[in-house]
Amino acid sequence: MSLTALAWLAAFVLLSLASLKRPIYAALANSMVFFASPVFWWFGGGLLRSLTMRWSLLAAVILIVANLVHWKTRAASSRQGTRLLWMLAAISFNAFLVNALLANYPPESSKVFDILWKGCLASAFIYFSIRTQADLELFLFAIVVGCGFVGYQIVIGGQGSIEGGRLEGFSFPGAQGANGGSAVMALGLPLAGYFVISMRNKVYAAVSLVAAPLVLETILRCNSRGAYLGLLAAGITIVLFSRGVSRKRSIWLCVLGICAVLVMAKSEAIWERFDSIFASAEERDDSASERLDYWKAAVKMISDYPLGSGGEAAFTSPRGRGYIQHFRDEFRSVHNGPLDIAAGWGIQGLFLWLAVIGSGAILAYRASRSYIRPYDSHRSFLGAVLLAVIACEFVCSFFTSVLDGEWFLWLAVCCTAYAQLAKNDSYALGMTSVDEVQSDGRTFHRGSAD
Repeated sequence: MSLTALAWLAAFVLLSLASLKRPIYAALANSMVFFASPVFWWFGGGLLRSLTMRWSLLAAVILIVANLVHWKTRAASSRQGTRLLWMLAAISFNAFLVNALLANYPPESSKVFDILWKGCLASAFIYFSIRTQADLELFLFAIVVGCGFVGYQIVIGGQGSIEGGRLEGFSFPGAQGANGGSAVMALGLPLAGYFVISMRNKVYAAVSLVAAPLVLETILRCNSRGAYLGLLAAGITIVLFSRGVSRKRSIWLCVLGICAVLVMAKSEAIWERFDSIFASAEERDDSASERLDYWKAAVKMISDYPLGSGGEAAFTSPRGRGYIQHFRDEFRSVHNGPLDIAAGWGIQGLFLWLAVIGSGAILAYRASRSYIRPYDSHRSFLGAVLLAVIACEFVCSFFTSVLDGEWFLWLAVCCTAYAQLAKNDSYALGMTSVDEVQSDGRTFHRGSAD
């Protein structure tokens, strides 16, 4: 058994035991399995696989048990939280009906449905696990650590392989290869930027500084148009929605990020692929042109079967294959998240999914604006960062079929929890009769500046 496998098992056991005292640790164990599942990485052979191949299921069970143990002490769910839970249930119910009644290729559809409803259930319990601001930041930091771990394994550990000038050979649940993998890795950079800019926790900031270059190098090796545009959208969103000192710091961080790209992106293939995003129809490469053909075929399929044809129906079903066989007679991905969901789970399924993500974004925006006290600027900034991550991932989803990834639900959960915590902060301040307010261990007088 390798030292990495031993360390992984020890961390999983410790987080599982700690979750009996604080449920957020079970959420960390769940994210740990997502980013570093023994099923997908080299250290997973031997003892880890002999123990079980169902690490995701085990992590979900621990998450549920930890929350049930502390069920009576959970925070009361807000109106927004209740709405989130109902929407997660609606997504699962719609997928159940489509899978049971309309699936064109039940074996593949059932597999995708199984992943979807379990992701919705786990995300609901992650919401229950986030009870304080510290819990929320710890979960977001775990995402940075997960992305950093993958970056370390690829950049330093030599995992993955370069095929056709792009990094392949690494996977996450619901995302594979250069396009899907880079979309997941793109989660880490804006969040790492938050911990560096806020500097509220020096350990988080230091780890984020180490993880960021590894994550960026991995994304550059993936050479994905979607990830490039997604990170560009994230940077613009952070600058637009942050305020005060945080905005100034975020601008400097974006400048440093651009400098890092200029230094690290030494391959001409990277710049050629980025330039191809803005190429005219005559200059567009074969990959981009064919992708447009897939999108047109998916739109035609959705117009013919608007209620859906089952999970991954475009184009890994016999029905879906019929729409692309005139130019590619094989099972393929549609390479577009919204079209993938609409073709699979129907336009009603896409509406529900966008409602979950959109409502989370709206809540994060409103909560960010609710922090008007100068000494809460870092909390306001967190809302801008969450919006930036959503913008980044949504843009990525237009270039690969990852919009139904579990991490999108995590983002919606984090936004909802963030809004609930912001509301609690405002309520607590409003009910305080003294002129002094405690914030992060410091005492401020009302109206004082940070």
